[in-house]
Amino acid sequence: MLLMMQWSFNRGFLRYVNTLESQHITQLASSLESIYARQQGWEGLDRNRRQWINLLLSSLPEEGPAPPPHVARRIERRLFLLDANHRLLIGDARRIQNAELTKLHHDGQLIGYLGFKQRERLVEDRHLEFIRSQRRAFLLIALAIGTAAALLAFPLAHHLVRRIRLLAGATHELAAGHFSTRIAVTSQDELGQLASDFNRLAVSLEKNEQDRRQWVADISHELRTPLAVLRGEIEALQDGVRSSSPETLRSLHGEVQRLTRLVDDLYQLSLADIGALNCQSEPLPLGALVAECLDYFRPQLEENHITLTLCDDSDDLQIEGDTARLQQLFDNLLTNSLRYTDPGGELEVRIEATAKQLAVHMLDSAPSVPTAQLERLFERLYRVEDSRNRASGGAGLGLAIARSIAEAHHGTLTAQRSPLGGLWMTATFPLYKPGESA
Repeated sequence: MLLMMQWSFNRGFLRYVNTLESQHITQLASSLESIYARQQGWEGLDRNRRQWINLLLSSLPEEGPAPPPHVARRIERRLFLLDANHRLLIGDARRIQNAELTKLHHDGQLIGYLGFKQRERLVEDRHLEFIRSQRRAFLLIALAIGTAAALLAFPLAHHLVRRIRLLAGATHELAAGHFSTRIAVTSQDELGQLASDFNRLAVSLEKNEQDRRQWVADISHELRTPLAVLRGEIEALQDGVRSSSPETLRSLHGEVQRLTRLVDDLYQLSLADIGALNCQSEPLPLGALVAECLDYFRPQLEENHITLTLCDDSDDLQIEGDTARLQQLFDNLLTNSLRYTDPGGELEVRIEATAKQLAVHMLDSAPSVPTAQLERLFERLYRVEDSRNRASGGAGLGLAIARSIAEAHHGTLTAQRSPLGGLWMTATFPLYKPGESA
């Protein structure tokens, strides 16, 4: 950078000197025109070298002390005078090439040319000394700027490196499984934003780890219960405490079925997680499918004195989906309402159509779910009350499976509080249009 500055300054100073000398040439041209007018020609000037030198000295700036004669001689080497026919009167013919010519006039007539060849480099001591002084000044300025930059850069670099090392150390802790690691956010710059993103990642990983541990604990509990019952029943038979009877076999068969359902539900969720939930899609009338599911549950609802109301506004519109999977979805929703709706309650089912989708609403009566826990209903193995036993509730996988099936059909499944006092479940699906895929 310093060399570039020196090179630029040298060229700029050379142009400045040439510009000043060009101004002096203009003054010299005026003097030559005056001499020509006085002498009515160039006779005498071409043979009088002293007059030519004095004329050059008189054209130099008047400020300061008078320049010595050698200065005029140096300028003379780059000057020449031509008459109107380009005949050389004064100067060196070798200087004519690439020189600047200034026209000389008298009474409107061209009388000659004053030629001047600009400097290609600086050779005068005063110019060279000025350049050397500027070079020293540039060097001192560069050293001062470099020192100031170093004094500012070293603390800043140390600060940045320290923050990066903290981030790297925290990343190693996170990679080692210490998900409680956090970084203090002390700024709003890029590193501060990176620290905030790191903390959000750590929170997400910590939550995932907690969910995984809770998942393993819940699965262990859900599997342990039917296995413990089976083990107790079989040991009782082996010890002769209980005799082999239809009731005993029925109890064992019930526990096996419960265990089978749990394993099947876990398998369905694992397929949904990897995007391998098998769906044989075909156009089907959603209203007829929901009505079929309601007919299956109607006896059980009547047994619990739950009033069922169906309002179908779908006009036989279709969606594209898998009949078996959608039946499983609505069976899970109806099973959930059947289990947790108080006897004597009511269940209202509405099917509504819009320009782009069909929606199935299921509203039941009390009891309801706290608003803060509505979204958690779709978490796996989640129950609103830990005290709910397996006799009144399932394993807590039904709604999670139902949402996975809805999403596999490019739909949604949401929950909110029902105006009837219970839950309001809404499943939406894209409307099927011939020639388009869901």
